[in-house]
Amino acid sequence: SDTKLLIHSNTDIDGDTSIVDSSPSEHVIDRKVAEPGNDPVYANTGVNRSSLAGASYNAINFANSSDDNERLHVVQPSPNDNFFRPDASGTGDMTWAFWWRFSALSGIDVMMSQYESGTENMSIYGNSGTTLTIEDKTGNSHSGRQLNVSQSYSNDTWYHACITKNGTTMTWYHNGTSAGSGTFGAMTAFDAPISLGGQRGTTSYHYHGFLDQVMIIRGAALTATQASTLYGGGNANTTIGTLGGLIVHE
Repeated sequence: SDTKLLIHSNTDIDGDTSIVDSSPSEHVIDRKVAEPGNDPVYANTGVNRSSLAGASYNAINFANSSDDNERLHVVQPSPNDNFFRPDASGTGDMTWAFWWRFSALSGIDVMMSQYESGTENMSIYGNSGTTLTIEDKTGNSHSGRQLNVSQSYSNDTWYHACITKNGTTMTWYHNGTSAGSGTFGAMTAFDAPISLGGQRGTTSYHYHGFLDQVMIIRGAALTATQASTLYGGGNANTTIGTLGGLIVHE
């Protein structure tokens, strides 16, 4: 894991990885990524994220296994406490964001879900390299609670997703640009953890690929400008930059 260093600096370092040391004995402080034969320095104007030179191993690799232990389950503090939906009514704002990269497409590939049962679940997934979807299914129906966007994607390529629910409007930003939006009803309270890399307790629709820098913001929808800045033109940092200095990093 990364070594954490607390320093004193008289400059604004929010979001920076190259930091000016204001101590009497100045030192150069950089964030380096260890890689045999290649040790690049990542700064906010650093190398392109889509290539991930020296950083791809930091992501979570899901092996497309039917074993439920291959998935990562994030348990909410207590059942039905609405931790993973906008608010108690399900009508408020929400943001989901992450980097993703398929290793092998296999029809419906669930990247993130909250799976209580086959008839009660929320899922974010890709379908056959042509469609991206977020849906909320209750009573075995997602009527009024599904967004499908047409977006081509392929294996072995990094993409960024930023999905926002602003009131009743759901928007999927693909690599910082809106791929589509639509009306989305109140979200359901499911008694289940958030699962990365598939659906909990089922062998269906498991994910084969990488996820990185996963972020869930409850009660706020990022703007189009913030979604574009979060993507950052492929920059190695996931950051809002001057729009508040939000950083989510592995």
